[in-house]
Amino acid sequence: MSAFFKTSTEQDGKAASERDPYGRDVRAQPHSATARLRFELSPGTHSLQQPLDFSGLGPVELHGHSAASTVLSAGTELNASNFVDLGNGIFELHLRAAGLTDYGTLISGGLKDCQNNKTELFVNNQRLWLARWPNVAANGTWQWGRIANVTDAQTFVPEASAPLTALAQDPDLWLHGYWVYDWSDEFVAVANVSTRNGTIAMTTSTATPQVGGRWMAINAQSQLDAPGEYYIDRASGRLTVMFPPGVHPSNQDFSAVLSTLPHAIFTPNATALHLHDLTVAYARGSGIVLPDARGALLERLVVANHGGNGTQVHGVNNQVRNSDFFNLACMGLSVTGGNRTSLVPSNNVVDGNHIHDYALWKRTYQGGLFWAGVGNSYLNNVIENGPHNGILGGGNEADHLGGNNCIFVNNTLRHLAFETTDTGAFYSCGQDGQAWINRGNVIANCTFIDVRMHEPTALGYSSVQAGRDSSRRAYCLPLELHRPSISTIR
Repeated sequence: MSAFFKTSTEQDGKAASERDPYGRDVRAQPHSATARLRFELSPGTHSLQQPLDFSGLGPVELHGHSAASTVLSAGTELNASNFVDLGNGIFELHLRAAGLTDYGTLISGGLKDCQNNKTELFVNNQRLWLARWPNVAANGTWQWGRIANVTDAQTFVPEASAPLTALAQDPDLWLHGYWVYDWSDEFVAVANVSTRNGTIAMTTSTATPQVGGRWMAINAQSQLDAPGEYYIDRASGRLTVMFPPGVHPSNQDFSAVLSTLPHAIFTPNATALHLHDLTVAYARGSGIVLPDARGALLERLVVANHGGNGTQVHGVNNQVRNSDFFNLACMGLSVTGGNRTSLVPSNNVVDGNHIHDYALWKRTYQGGLFWAGVGNSYLNNVIENGPHNGILGGGNEADHLGGNNCIFVNNTLRHLAFETTDTGAFYSCGQDGQAWINRGNVIANCTFIDVRMHEPTALGYSSVQAGRDSSRRAYCLPLELHRPSISTIR
């Protein structure tokens, strides 16, 4: 990595007292130690050869000049001069000639997980879409085909406008669909497209398609026909792309990056790790992953353009503050920790972050903010532009971590649940009974704006709410709801 400087510094480890509106101490334990390693990145883009791992180094500080000027990249930048104009707005680049041979794979995944291991293309800091049918609408809304009929558990008849003749020629065609319910989406590979029968047959799926369900074709080479789309032929190593309007490889500000590394930073058992004033981008999976961290502080970061979650932190006494998380394939930010059996708190703090434009691959159960554990504080965050929920966690969503004595104060949740049903801006579910032990949580002074469906749906329950607790079946999120302090704006 170029221009990577290391110095040592002395810090006394003191932290100012800080309390939430209920008088609880929400500061993390001092993130400083008597001695720490300090790494300073000069302005510019620093491309990683492997994810950074600071395990075993003790307290470490990694920072740039500012998030706007210093980029830590898990991707590979493409040479603009290697793009060849094929005409009709389509450009091609030979990835193998550029030394790139690993293009990842498409993965199906289940109900709530977001599995994504494909190489993605980002141009001028903008995520491009795998070639698809139907195209994304001009206003950014995703468009879908409809299932007209079902012939067996894995085969359906699409609407008449579907380009079956073209799709039948695509070598590695996948489908993305809301197959059974409008609150659950899944990816599945195509086994066969029959122009004679007018059907599409899927490979093994966890769901049987239903009449009226939404679907789209993706990774469809034949459908590369709209600005902002791309396709990678894994057999030949050729990338074809239609750049967004106004973008051309000859432009001075042109930038094209392929996501290549699984993460930018992956550090298990981090102790007093301090990351600040950086942009962290272009991982094929999640950008920053800190399992079992203690006393980590992440602040003034931009975490964007990743194929997984933006950041995952699990442990005790960690802080994520004043950072931006956006253009993410899965969740925005996950911060968890604590012992639900002993109710020992983890004292993690998530404060003052802006999380938006997430769930850009898997659409459902990919919250902007995921919470779980005991004694964590989620304060002053803005979460917006998500197709399903904004804040997700607790109950059976939290699995073995539970969700007790956590607070959610002064958060704003805006423009959510616009593509799905049976959900809410704040969502927790405990249909397996776990939520009955989830006590002591508080939501206060939170604002909910434009939480409603904007797209026609056909399957499942039509309910969309600011706060969703699955009470349709059982009351499964026992929260202390300060209703007079919750402002709901439709």
